[in-house]
Amino acid sequence: LAQATITQPVLSLAFELFVTASVSNQFHAMGHRTGQFHRAMPLYMALPTALLLIHFSGHARAHEVDMPDFDEDPAIEVKDGFNEESDTVELFGMRRRTSYGGFGSPRRRAPAYGGGGYGGGAYPSGGNRVVYGHKSAGSVFKDSIMAAMTGFVLFVLGFPCLWFNEQRQAKMEDLFFRAAKVARTDVSPDKVDPDYERMLVHMKGYSKTEQELSDPQYQLKVTNCAHLTRLTEMYQWVEQEHTEERDDNFGGKETITTYSYQTEWRSDEVSSSSFNDPSHNNPSPSTALGTQRWNASPVTFGAFTLPDRMVKRLCKEENCTSAAFPGVVGSEASPTPGGGGQLPPGLDSFTAKGFLSALEAEYVGGQQGAVGDFFDNQNSLSEETGQQLESLEEQARSSGNPQGFVQSLRRQWGLAAGGVSATRQGPVLPGGWRHMGGHLMTGTGHDVGDMRVTFTKVPCGETTILAVQAGSSFEPMDVKAEVSESGKILPLASLQQPLNPGGRQNIGINVEEGGSLSFAGGCCGGCCAACGLVGAAIESGESIDEIHESHMSAQEVMESAMSSQKMIHLGLRVGGWLLICLGLSLMFDPFPTLFRFIPFLGTYIQTVVGWITGLLAFLLGSFLACMTIGLAWMAAHPAKGIKFLLMGVVCIAFMYMLAIMQSQASSGPV
Repeated sequence: LAQATITQPVLSLAFELFVTASVSNQFHAMGHRTGQFHRAMPLYMALPTALLLIHFSGHARAHEVDMPDFDEDPAIEVKDGFNEESDTVELFGMRRRTSYGGFGSPRRRAPAYGGGGYGGGAYPSGGNRVVYGHKSAGSVFKDSIMAAMTGFVLFVLGFPCLWFNEQRQAKMEDLFFRAAKVARTDVSPDKVDPDYERMLVHMKGYSKTEQELSDPQYQLKVTNCAHLTRLTEMYQWVEQEHTEERDDNFGGKETITTYSYQTEWRSDEVSSSSFNDPSHNNPSPSTALGTQRWNASPVTFGAFTLPDRMVKRLCKEENCTSAAFPGVVGSEASPTPGGGGQLPPGLDSFTAKGFLSALEAEYVGGQQGAVGDFFDNQNSLSEETGQQLESLEEQARSSGNPQGFVQSLRRQWGLAAGGVSATRQGPVLPGGWRHMGGHLMTGTGHDVGDMRVTFTKVPCGETTILAVQAGSSFEPMDVKAEVSESGKILPLASLQQPLNPGGRQNIGINVEEGGSLSFAGGCCGGCCAACGLVGAAIESGESIDEIHESHMSAQEVMESAMSSQKMIHLGLRVGGWLLICLGLSLMFDPFPTLFRFIPFLGTYIQTVVGWITGLLAFLLGSFLACMTIGLAWMAAHPAKGIKFLLMGVVCIAFMYMLAIMQSQASSGPV
């Protein structure tokens, strides 16, 4: 192995010099044959320089990183043809690298106790696991073909997304304009006035309900609330996967997958059986996880009854966990066993908390080097105490459950989570619950398997409505609804209602004028099922049906509705444009990927060609998006449609200019 380490760089350098000389001679001969030696000179000089830089940069990187021992470190796996020998020798000046729990140089031990500080431990992060793999050039090309198929689907879906979105915006502008002219403002909700039947009314008042919502399991009751929600969570291990790919010299890719583990409060059960590292185990929850909601019915608004669709949109939540177990005193928690809350000799509480936090950050949160940074900042730590903390660090690394080990140390040293002893966390309620920080919790609240329950309520109160009065309730004003001369909103079923002039209160809302329009068909005449599904999803909710949990004027409500529509329109427009551009980019991807089959230089050529195809996808996608938006607006707002059509022409003109410049560059002076 040592001989291979010495001879391999020499052989690789000789091979690279041979290739450089051969290719350079070909460029030199080509220049003399064609009489364009001045054009071949840049390649003649750049090629050997680039290859030599690649060699020496790779050779330097190979000696910067110490290779880990795969037999000693169980957190490192090698897959798909990698082995210990191949990962410790060079291949044409490039050494395959491995690292502890991620990338970068591993932390080394520097045992220097006292005086200049204490050198921290030299172990890989206990929260990480690294897996190495390899993809051949053929596998990479196959992936690009699959990506191109996905890109075609995205490309096709981008057009109906843009088309129906612009239709929606045009129709909503017309709806807002019509609604502003016929709305009856500041109507009293205290009585159902027949004069305003089937009219768009703006009302301000107070919502109310007589129903009491309760959760008998936790003895919690709330009154005059539209909703009561219980969220049950468990403190669990969560696996996060991060994959980095690095090109090799033969068109393939080395894959480095890092599995990191951290603890989170989750309302769904995370199965640890599928974890890459089986040492992180999640217990079964002691009670069902998830969200449970109770809704009040009926909820009244003066003399009116709010429909369920409006009640569900009330969302101004307040925490009401403190109302659980009312009047229950509970039993005092028994003192935490083990250690009696005694700190080790020579260790104060501030340093102990810092050490525990560093252990948790490195071996649970995956923050490599956190313990070493802690020791580097301890200038007055004695040698005996340093050795003791080093031993504890080693125990945390090898325990298999670093989180539990850290919590055990906290209890032994009388430092519960957050620096509060377990005996101060409040009395134990039925089921082992405690009131802690606006939640009901079991245990310390920071151990894997601990449970947490949070209650929230949505109280009734100030309410503003802008909708169509329908009897003693409300209906939305649909974009397809017709408005009579007297301001009546005719139902979609064309059910004629007696026309009453009404209008004894304020009529109209001051907004800018829009244009009337009508659309027929879709982007492809309704023959495409995918377009129909996209259109149905985008066109849903084309109505005015506003409810707000505060008192607002009619103009404020209308401006809020228009602002929400603008955000939807902008998001769908950007989304459709991205679908087209991204789809084209993925469809072009197999072409530059073909260059990966050229040894050594293929990946560099792929990068250059990839930038070109990416720019082409951006310009062509922008052109197609602008043309789609422009055509969608031509029926309703020709001026706006022409503006987008001109933007599309600019994109295609820019592409033409690039082609002309490239043509002139390739046919330069001889």
